[in-house]
Amino acid sequence: MTQEHIKQSEWMLLITSFSLPFIFFLLSKSRLSLYILPVFIPLTAGMGKIFGTAVKNNIITHKTLIITGILNALIIITLKGASAYYPNAKDMKQLSNDIKPLLSQFPEVSLYCVKSEDLNGFEFYTNIPVPEIKLLEENVKEIPYTEIAKDIDIFLSEPSSAKKIILLPRKHEKTLRLLNLPDKIKTFPINKFWLTLYCSN
Repeated sequence: MTQEHIKQSEWMLLITSFSLPFIFFLLSKSRLSLYILPVFIPLTAGMGKIFGTAVKNNIITHKTLIITGILNALIIITLKGASAYYPNAKDMKQLSNDIKPLLSQFPEVSLYCVKSEDLNGFEFYTNIPVPEIKLLEENVKEIPYTEIAKDIDIFLSEPSSAKKIILLPRKHEKTLRLLNLPDKIKTFPINKFWLTLYCSN
């Protein structure tokens, strides 16, 4: 096997090792960020080969590579640190703090959510289980609003030792307004990303 064939085989291995897991990640319904970590191994190896060839051909120097690497690391670390203070819908620690004033109004609460994957990490910070309920689904337009409102009313109003609270993203606010829920069903905004529903009775 010639040196050229070896190089082609190496590149084919790197490209395949990157593209197949990446395509699988794109097609998967569950897209946790950790799932895509393995593709960085062939990606890093490929970048190393490219930079190695560039240095060998005097396109770039070792000094430039080192300085660029240090600058990139500083920028990434700075942005990552700043993002911890920027509010976002996936910050479950912030959500757990923002919901405490509401939870403190009731001796005992039972929290529910529309989609459990939207609350990854919430149970860790609150130690409160948040089961998923099917009240506002993706195909909400195919279900009569009166039926959805009735289901929510029945679910929140039924007798229970704990106050039932539904936690859901604020993207559902428009749908909630169209439901024309009874006055006893209160909408309580938690923050700019989340709100709750509960029965005032």
